[in-house]
Amino acid sequence: MADGSVSAPIISLSGAALRENVRSWKRLTRAGVRAVVKADGYGFGLERIVRELDGVADGFVVSDLNEFERLRSLSSAPAATLYDGGPEYVCRVADLGGIVNIARFDSLAALARRSNASEVTARVGLRLAAGWSAIDIDDAKEYAHLLSRSGMRVELWTHLSNPATEAEDRELFARFVALFRENGVEVAGEDVESTFPAARGGVWGGSIRIGVGLFGSGTPGTGNERLTCAIEVRATVLDRIFSDGTLRAGYGPDALPCGSQVSVLRCGYSDGFPRVTRPYRSLLSVGMQYSILRDAVAGDECQLLGPDDDLDELAAAAYVLPHQIVTGLGLASQRQACFAYNSGCDIAR
Repeated sequence: MADGSVSAPIISLSGAALRENVRSWKRLTRAGVRAVVKADGYGFGLERIVRELDGVADGFVVSDLNEFERLRSLSSAPAATLYDGGPEYVCRVADLGGIVNIARFDSLAALARRSNASEVTARVGLRLAAGWSAIDIDDAKEYAHLLSRSGMRVELWTHLSNPATEAEDRELFARFVALFRENGVEVAGEDVESTFPAARGGVWGGSIRIGVGLFGSGTPGTGNERLTCAIEVRATVLDRIFSDGTLRAGYGPDALPCGSQVSVLRCGYSDGFPRVTRPYRSLLSVGMQYSILRDAVAGDECQLLGPDDDLDELAAAAYVLPHQIVTGLGLASQRQACFAYNSGCDIAR
């Protein structure tokens, strides 16, 4: 810029890549895909993700009633909530045509009393860890007895989060499903797969829940499908430096080889990019505001993240979950959009 100032990196999201990733998951798993747009669309904005995927995904999953109301203003696709906030809460979700997550017996009883209970889809989950709005297997019979008399359509689900206990958790869920069926419930749908179990193959049930996998994480380990990183980060090149053998890349102790050249980019973890402390491709390190690349970069701008990158490899280099990368960049992109709006700037989205 003429005044010597340097703009922050530009973060953009490819709707085409999001849509093609959904199609890839469908081809890989031969299952329906419900796009998880919780946490405000992983930070990128629920409305934005829903507009891109409406008609492509087979449905959506949101965190709560607030997100469901926002989604319903844009799409009539099947959509499930993850939280049970009590009788009034679940009845409101049902009034809006949502798939109602049930984790409290008083919520289930309130739905069963409705005159149109047969039009409601109740979704009951097996709790494998704290923090999920689901029930314990010991309570399955009580829920099943009421559901079998209510006429409601029933879906069962769980969430596999520990690879070390996955086999046992799947077996426990099979018992969970059997208990409902043995007590008179006709189970209309069941799902256990989110992004990473689905990537390993062996999908259980007719649908899967894909969240971070929408953005290109969870590279499938079977088949020939390739996911595309849907997030692009472009940063200004600030400097190109030759090493005399004493120059370090960031905070690490190791010096760069004598005669090597690095590029300094205006992008760091304060901008939502992960703090990288071990090499990822040509990226050597990421500090608060600056990133160091191994090679000289031609031009004034560089693509730091794009469609040829691998979110899972980057997450491993940063020692974080890919979810943290996606949500961090999503929140940063919304801050940029808000700043641009308030300042009258025109930032390419």
